[in-house]
Amino acid sequence: MGNLCCVCCMVCFKYTFYSSSLTDSIIRKMNSKMKDIIMKEVKWSLRSWSINLERDIYNQFKLSIASKLYGILKDLSFPVLASGGYIEDHLAENISQVLVRGLFDSNYFSTISESYECLDIPTSSLFFKCPNVEVDSDVLGEFKRYLTSVVNNDSVSEDDKFINIDLSTEDKAYHQVFDQRIEVKLLKTLNNLNNDTLSKIISNVNSRYRDLENREKNIVKQNSTNFTKI
Repeated sequence: MGNLCCVCCMVCFKYTFYSSSLTDSIIRKMNSKMKDIIMKEVKWSLRSWSINLERDIYNQFKLSIASKLYGILKDLSFPVLASGGYIEDHLAENISQVLVRGLFDSNYFSTISESYECLDIPTSSLFFKCPNVEVDSDVLGEFKRYLTSVVNNDSVSEDDKFINIDLSTEDKAYHQVFDQRIEVKLLKTLNNLNNDTLSKIISNVNSRYRDLENREKNIVKQNSTNFTKI
């Protein structure tokens, strides 16, 4: 009886469950990509700050992604019950890559609004190494200054009203500031990615995966059939 209830819940709330699961995958992948970009060359210790999008402070961002995905998947009548495993990973890899690129390049979304080229992921994404997101050094420097600019309590004039705290600081109060600043940027980035563009990305990734899967099945079937005639 319990298993039957679980199945009923999965069917009735299929878009809710899938969007939540996909969001978790996107968050994990974004976290890895952003850490490689932001924390590169930052001196780190056990007490210093490091980006972690799975912290509660990023809940608003996670809920916003899930809500956006839910609406789009439902509008597309996306086959969520037949889209677990590798295809979900394909979606998460592409969407996380798009969001991270958009975070550091405000013009990026306009370049993919009409046509999006999916990441070249094999059907099995188990050992896939996603290309690094390249960020211009000046852009990254500006981003870090935005993160670390705080009120100077020892200010004596308008010229020194703000100072920049090092990202390697062990002061937990500033860790919260860093997290809050990043979530503001992430929410703005997500808002700038319109639903039509994200819908096209999801559709393109799904079509590409199905084509790859069918090709592999056909090759196996054709060679299995021909082999018996040899």
